Amino acid sequence: DIYARLYGLPQRERGKKVEALLDLCEIRPYASVIYNELSTGLKQRLALAKALVNDPELLFLDEPTVGLDPDISIRIRQQVTDLRNRKGVTILLTTHYMREAEELCDEIAFIWGGRILARGDAESLKRQIKLGDTITVSLDHPDGDRQLMGLPGVLYCRVSGNAVECLVDDARKRLPDVLRCLQEGGSVINDVLVSEPDLEKVFIELVREGE
Repeated sequence: DIYARLYGLPQRERGKKVEALLDLCEIRPYASVIYNELSTGLKQRLALAKALVNDPELLFLDEPTVGLDPDISIRIRQQVTDLRNRKGVTILLTTHYMREAEELCDEIAFIWGGRILARGDAESLKRQIKLGDTITVSLDHPDGDRQLMGLPGVLYCRVSGNAVECLVDDARKRLPDVLRCLQEGGSVINDVLVSEPDLEKVFIELVREGE
C-alpha cells in the first residue's frame, strides 16, 4: 500500500491493486506479518508484488530466486512466466542459474568482465559455440564406433559400457544416418538418447575464447 501511494495510485484503485497482488504472489496469509519476520522466500514474493503495483511495462528482476528453496523458486519462475505471457510485461532478468535463463528468457546475453560475450536465444547460442550434440545408442554388441566415424557430421565416437557415444554437429540432422549405419552393420539398438550442450558449457566456452 505504501508503494502504491508513492506511485500516486488513488485510494479506490490502490485497495483493489493491493488485494489482487496479495493473491497473485500468494502472500495473503502473511498480510499481517511484520516484514522482518517473513522468510527469505516470502520477502522475494513481496518484492515482486511491490514491483508490480504500478503495472510496469518494463520490469527489472535481479536474481529473483537466489537463495530460495526449490519449491519457492518454481513458484517465482511461474509468476515471471505468467507476467510475460499473459500480461505482456517486458522483463530484464539477471541470474547465475543457466537453467533458469533457458527456461524464462526469449533472449539471453552472457556478460563477463563488463562486456557482452554473446547474445541470442538458447538454441542459437548453443549452435554458435559449436560444442556439438551427443547421441548415445545402447546396443547388444557395441562395436559400431569405427563405422560411424566416416559419416558426415560425426565429430567423435567412443564405446562406453554397452553404448556408443557420438558427438555430432547437429543431432537432428545426423540421428537417422547414425541409426541406419548401426542397423546395417548388424547392431541391435536397445535405446537412444540425444542430449544438447547446456548453457553453462556455452558460457564457460565463451569465457575461454574471450581470455
